[in-house]
Amino acid sequence: MNISIINIFIFFLWLCSALFDYSHFSHLWQLKEYRLDRFRDFLHTKKGKQYFLQIPLVWKVLFCVVAVFVPLNHIPLVKLLILVGFFLDVVYAILSYTHKQLKRPIVTPKIILLLLSSMFVEGSLFLFFRDWTFLLFIVPFRYFLFVGMIFVFQFPTGWAKNIIIYRAKQRLLRYPKLLVIGITGSFGKTSTKEFLSQILEGTYRLVKTPQNVNTDIGIAKFILKTDFRDVQVFVVEMGAYRVGEIQRICNIVSPKIGILTAVNEQHLSLFGSINNTKITKGELLHALPDDGLAVVNADNAHCRDIVRDVNASVQMFGLDPAFHPDCLIVDVKQEKQYLVCSFQIGGERFDVSPTLWGEHNAHNLASVILVAHYLNISFDDIRDRIEHLESVRGTLKMYHYGRSIVIDDSYNSNPEGFRSALNVLTQFGSSRARVVITRGMLELGETSDEKHEIVGGEIAYSVDHLILISRDFEEPLRRGVGSKFHTDVRIIDSPERLLSYVRTLYNQQSVILVENRIPVLVKNELMSSESLLTPEETVARMNGN
Repeated sequence: MNISIINIFIFFLWLCSALFDYSHFSHLWQLKEYRLDRFRDFLHTKKGKQYFLQIPLVWKVLFCVVAVFVPLNHIPLVKLLILVGFFLDVVYAILSYTHKQLKRPIVTPKIILLLLSSMFVEGSLFLFFRDWTFLLFIVPFRYFLFVGMIFVFQFPTGWAKNIIIYRAKQRLLRYPKLLVIGITGSFGKTSTKEFLSQILEGTYRLVKTPQNVNTDIGIAKFILKTDFRDVQVFVVEMGAYRVGEIQRICNIVSPKIGILTAVNEQHLSLFGSINNTKITKGELLHALPDDGLAVVNADNAHCRDIVRDVNASVQMFGLDPAFHPDCLIVDVKQEKQYLVCSFQIGGERFDVSPTLWGEHNAHNLASVILVAHYLNISFDDIRDRIEHLESVRGTLKMYHYGRSIVIDDSYNSNPEGFRSALNVLTQFGSSRARVVITRGMLELGETSDEKHEIVGGEIAYSVDHLILISRDFEEPLRRGVGSKFHTDVRIIDSPERLLSYVRTLYNQQSVILVENRIPVLVKNELMSSESLLTPEETVARMNGN
């Protein structure tokens, strides 16, 4: 074969191989928001520890070891090895992509820059050394080259981020009458934001941050592309993993009202300690002006600690009358499709029956009621709007899947929410097999085993089949489940095998709780907008119809 044609083939296969590899790395780091702390936490999981033992990387290393024993001064033989190696690599990548095992990142300017720069550096190194053997040995080290590019671009992307944040802050300063409501907490932020927005929209012209936008840069970008000229209220969800991150968001938006839903061990492995979590979540309340309002969960001891030195007015909500909440949750119970709640504010009883699932939503509603009442919305209007609330996608939404029911609670997973979802699962009769599919609860730090063991114990009481899609929390969950109630516990960590398993449930009388994220191909199989159940249809299924 002509030498130039061989070179063209090598170049093409190298291009494809590099693109597949760097795209795979990009997907993982994009999920971790390019944060070293989140990636380090990932490496402490079983899946993370196995990341560098994946089959593609192992055989690439072995291929290079074999190449050591080849006479590398024989260029035609070296080129043949390169050609075969890249060909096998590309074939494997195509097959992985076809079977949904190879994940691709969301295309953004940053991703394109990282991909192109990594490939450019790799190609430039080859041209610099002018050594064909270089291509044999660079492939196993692509990951480290890619991580190096992430760190290189931290400086210019940091400057760009600061410029975007500055522009967003200046933009909001043009609207001094804009009322900003910040919402933070270890869980319940998104539901509270959605509930509050739906209630206020009947009275005020309102803008809210989108569902997955809760970081400083995400909020800043949203501000820059949003027209606030006729907006009266801006509702901002605020997330964080480190001390100071909520404060940075507050510096951008200057909230006047702040809601603190709760503080627990969620993301403890990133915060480092529960005290750091308290400090960070408290940054919202401490950023409020003296004439502002802090709305806080009285049932949560960490929240009660935080409000002790808050300058703004404080109103509290909760179940325990011992803490004298301004909005007392007198009663809450799930009655089929209705969440029946009774609140007491200033001696006045306030009853609502929204079509929501999960008793934990009573706390979200209580905080919303306090803010709406503070903004002069009548109790009658609040009650009417609550009873027409729509829940957040991925938070206890019901779907029909053949003869089975799917409870989608995949948006987030924390101990309180998991237990609430299990309570919803028990609303279905014992004639249906109860199945839980979960990867477990992430980033709980040193409390992870304890929390999973507790949840495992509750699973044992109400679940027939527990399907774990990751081995990360298998041991504590198995300990919690035990053997007393004969709950079947299985590991299905392959997306294809999981898909095959759920298809066996299509014609069975089952109810399937999906807790935390699952592979996309499985989620697409179980849930679609066409299969979403109305509350009435769900109750009919509960009754065996």
